[in-house]
Parts: sequence; C-alpha cells; structure tokens
Amino acid sequence: MHSSKKPNKTLNHLSKAQSIWLSLFSLLAFSSIALGAFGAHALSSALNEKAISWWQTGCQYMMYHALGGMFITLLLDSLPTVRFSLWAFLLGSLAFSGSLFTMSLSGITLLGMVTPIGGLFFLFGWGWLIFVFSRSVSRT
Repeated sequence: MHSSKKPNKTLNHLSKAQSIWLSLFSLLAFSSIALGAFGAHALSSALNEKAISWWQTGCQYMMYHALGGMFITLLLDSLPTVRFSLWAFLLGSLAFSGSLFTMSLSGITLLGMVTPIGGLFFLFGWGWLIFVFSRSVSRT
C-alpha cells in the first residue's frame, strides 16, 4: 500500500557536509549530557572533589563546543573556511575533555599536559571565526 504522507523536507536544504558535522556535534552534546549525569550520579561517591571538578569541566567545555559547532555548521555552505573551526572544536573536545575524563578516572595527572593542547584547539577555532567574520564584514 502506498503512503499518502509527504516526506519531511525541513532538512533537505542541508548539504551532506552539514549533515555530517551536525551529527558529530549532536553526538558530542549527547555525550556531554550522558557523561555529566554519569558523573553526578555514579561517580560522585567514587571520586574525590578534584576529580569530580575535572569531570564537570570536561562536560561543560564539550557542551559549549558542541553547541558552537552546530551553530557554525549552519554557516558552512556560505562560509566554507569555517570548516577549520569545526575541526578545531572537534579535536579540542577530544583532547581537552577526553584528557580530563581520563585523568578523573585514572588519577594520572600527567595527562593534564594534554588538556592545554585541547584548549589551544578551542582558542584556534574561536580565533579563526573572528578572522573569518571580520573578513566577511570588510568585504561588504
């Protein structure tokens, strides 16, 4: 039997690249919420205050950059060079948040040397956006 429902066309305007990036950053946002809940409920009695603080910071920064990445993805087709920021946010989340999560669970504070590398990726991503947006304004 043939369905009389028309397909949903609300997301048909997205390019393949936008769909992929939005999926990746949605996964980061989902992970941030899930890991935050896990930290608040399962880890709160198992870890010390410092480790819980690292965990929370990792979740917060992952969410900030997931949301930022989703927003910037919507500009990808009109400003293709924002792709550098998307990569920086993704790599920064993996390095920054990933090192904090691993440090929280393992207690290996040597991993703290990786955290600032993730922070540099974040800074590069935001700095690149400043550059891209200021260039696009000066052309108009």
